[in-house]
Amino acid sequence: MGNESDNLYAQLQALPGQIEGFYGAYFSALRKGLTQPNVFSEAVPDFLRGYKRVLTVAGTDGVVVAHFPIEWEIIVSGKGSGEVLLRFSSEPDAGRDAYDFAAPFELPARELAESLSGEEDIGLQISAGVPWGAIGFSSPQQKIDATTGELAWQAPWTRLICADYNSLHYWGDPKRAEAEAREDLDPYVRRSEHQTGAAAYEELDEIEAPERIEEAGVEAGDPGVVVEVFERPRPALLVEYADPAGRTKALVTYSPDLGRVLDVLRTPGRGRPSREGAGRPEPVLAAQVYATPAA
Repeated sequence: MGNESDNLYAQLQALPGQIEGFYGAYFSALRKGLTQPNVFSEAVPDFLRGYKRVLTVAGTDGVVVAHFPIEWEIIVSGKGSGEVLLRFSSEPDAGRDAYDFAAPFELPARELAESLSGEEDIGLQISAGVPWGAIGFSSPQQKIDATTGELAWQAPWTRLICADYNSLHYWGDPKRAEAEAREDLDPYVRRSEHQTGAAAYEELDEIEAPERIEEAGVEAGDPGVVVEVFERPRPALLVEYADPAGRTKALVTYSPDLGRVLDVLRTPGRGRPSREGAGRPEPVLAAQVYATPAA
């Protein structure tokens, strides 16, 4: 038991340096990719841009790392108590990312993740006393009002990863970080002129939504326009859907035949989250990504 405690202590001591190295590699690869001419920059969501505050919080059973836009003021309150646990000032003029490491809390990782999410249940598949590996989200979670289809809530963070104490090695491999950056950019890479994919549509083709996409506010039959054809990681189409006023409400990435939804970016009001019609939202959660099995 003593050896396990000593080993965990040593891992936690090394963790700040590992996290800075890991996300330093991620941001470097991501920002380099964003400058490439084959990236469809208009489709890249805001949460992949800008400098971030990378906040690491340890709990009783694991560690949570969340990214926040550095220009935002961050106030983290205890779930149910309202007690302010953490506060960070806005840094609108920051010229680099910031890394902060909070003292350990006597709270489980799932509860810490929900506190970082404004006390919202974000659907982390974590059960008390059961190792879960490393799981999280590569984009801010959203909740859509089931009645109006409007965006009712969006997580304040742009990325969140949660690892149990057997899986802290997740942050020890900068090559993994670079691969994650490439995966995040892949849906926005332009299709090259010589690509001979099997896309059935071309840019500016008008289509009808083949099925309802609740998280995008799109109904079957809604008109859309193909705005880009992608080549990687596999042939795909980016379709823009607009509201009756002509404003973009969602960008949806499909397989070339429109048979499968690959990615959804909801952009009501030209990319600004709408909070109208909050009502009683039903959660629509992004796919969990970068999951590694428990040791």
